[in-house]
Amino acid sequence: MTDPAPQPANPAAPPPDRLSLRTVMVQIVANQVGVFFCVTYFMYVEPLNFTLAWSRDLAVVVVLCALLFALGTVMAVRWERDMKAAWRLFRQGRPAPKDLLARAQGRVLNWPWFSALISLQNWFIAAVAMTIYNYFWGPQAAAAGYGPGQSLRVGVGILLAGVASAAIVYFAQVEVIRAAIPWFFPQGGLSQVQGVYRLGVRARLSMTFLMVGLGPLVLVALIVYHHLKAPPSPDPGLAAQGLMIIIFYFLAGAAALALVLTALVARSVALPVKELERATRRVREGDLSVRVAVRDTDELGSLAESFNQMTAGLAERERIKEAFGRFVTPAIARAILANPPRPGGASTEVTVLFSDIRSYTRLSERMSPGEVIAFLNAYFSHMVPAVEKHQGLVYQFVGDAIMAVFNAPLATPDHATLAVKAGLEMLKALERFNAGRSGEPVRMGIGVHSGPVVAGIIGSQDRMEYRVVGDTVNLAARVEGLTKKLGAPLIISQATRQRLSLEFALRDLSTHAVKGRQEPVRVFAVQGGPAALRS
Repeated sequence: MTDPAPQPANPAAPPPDRLSLRTVMVQIVANQVGVFFCVTYFMYVEPLNFTLAWSRDLAVVVVLCALLFALGTVMAVRWERDMKAAWRLFRQGRPAPKDLLARAQGRVLNWPWFSALISLQNWFIAAVAMTIYNYFWGPQAAAAGYGPGQSLRVGVGILLAGVASAAIVYFAQVEVIRAAIPWFFPQGGLSQVQGVYRLGVRARLSMTFLMVGLGPLVLVALIVYHHLKAPPSPDPGLAAQGLMIIIFYFLAGAAALALVLTALVARSVALPVKELERATRRVREGDLSVRVAVRDTDELGSLAESFNQMTAGLAERERIKEAFGRFVTPAIARAILANPPRPGGASTEVTVLFSDIRSYTRLSERMSPGEVIAFLNAYFSHMVPAVEKHQGLVYQFVGDAIMAVFNAPLATPDHATLAVKAGLEMLKALERFNAGRSGEPVRMGIGVHSGPVVAGIIGSQDRMEYRVVGDTVNLAARVEGLTKKLGAPLIISQATRQRLSLEFALRDLSTHAVKGRQEPVRVFAVQGGPAALRS
């Protein structure tokens, strides 16, 4: 059961008072239609000689209708008690207590059934009462040959009208009560309510077909059979004319019932489908905030709930993806989300770029912690786009240092050339960064090295990170460390130089020993370029 809320999810939902009035009007109109068909049939089609003047017949009908109306009203009031109590709280902008809301929710969803049963019950009582009255005290009771069969015909006719009226009541109340759903289910959850009698789409369509298709045909067949079995009429032509009038009367009634029920059932199916269609179109256009109103307990309601759960899941996935992309680059986020992370990796060749701010410790000592964070954020906002412009992926920030990798996890041809271009772009970005601030200019060093690594997921089942590991990463960091010693802002290794596809202005800085390696490393300072394609 969903938690109560003081306001409906749909602000356009009709006020509860109007909904209550509509439920009453549905009962009155639907049952008056049944009364109309009964009166016209028994007075004009196959008359029973009832009199509409002030007589015992009229008094019996009026008293019976009044009693049945009172009975139905008492039952409806008792049924609506919890619904109206919750309605009053909603109207005051207050939440309904959970136990009251739970009872009201069940009553709301079962209201079409209960309303139809009240109608059918009253029609059944009327059929039994009028059958007994007509047999003992009706206008034809004293006629010769008038027996139980003729009186039973009255009861059957009334009961048939009652079944049709109850069907109209049910489907009409379904439409009315759908407007009340947002008040009682502001967050959905119709399928979670227990004790609800659910009529599926297939059962709804089957019921409609039986009533408007098969039912009238069976009824007409029975009427014809009854007249064929009756004693021969002294005037066959008049009897045939009377039979045709009866058949056309029932066919006209069946057609009217078919129009009403078909319109109600079609609306109950078409509206949710159209709403889902519109919502699906918005999702296709990228709007994941769209939700459809869940107003039914059938398959369409379950479909609407599933649609809302789906869009909520997609929106959550996008939020996670967006948040994840703030901690790693979007390309890495997409790659990891597309392939479930499993510990392990694959060997590949990459180019690694390391950058570091010169004299960062001395700079940060002059700032408060908040100023340091603001400084680094501004600095990184210039550096990261410079890397990503050349298809590099920023793997991590280590204090003021940046580690970027080219060619993992996404294949990037000519990764060495792109890494050197990114280094030059970062130096240009540094000039723009310094131009926008006062004080001592910031200087940086960038080291680039190419070689094999193992790229993949490392960590435990509970905590994983995407990393590239290997001697290539360590050597790239050592090359960056040489920039301060050699006084060059951008240095590349011999391995990177050999993989360049463009001519850069390079200055040979000879070989140098680096920590952790026995053999010295030959490095080059990048002074400009690229000038031309390598022949």
